[in-house]
Amino acid sequence: MTKSILITGAAGTVGETIGRYLKDQGHEVIGVGLDECDEMCYTRIHSIDLTEEENIGRLEDLLEKVDAVLHLAWNLSEENFDTGKKWEGNMDMFHNVLKASKNNVDIFIN
Repeated sequence: MTKSILITGAAGTVGETIGRYLKDQGHEVIGVGLDECDEMCYTRIHSIDLTEEENIGRLEDLLEKVDAVLHLAWNLSEENFDTGKKWEGNMDMFHNVLKASKNNVDIFIN
């Protein structure tokens, strides 16, 4: 059974690897991110700034027929566990994607 899956952080190593695998398995895979993505990994790609609350509506539109969300977006240059740096934008992304997903998506993986 084909699923529709949205992946945030689409240009990242993990996002592209999972996207390619799921697409090769026959699923519709929607990539969301700000950086250029490998088009071979996704059925569709959208550039959306997930830190901006004003983009929640746009994300909700994408999620209308999505079965699952893999939220992988994380700005490592601004926040990482090695240095202990914190960046509020990462939490903004999480909250905005979660908010957009709550009415449409059954599976949300962070």
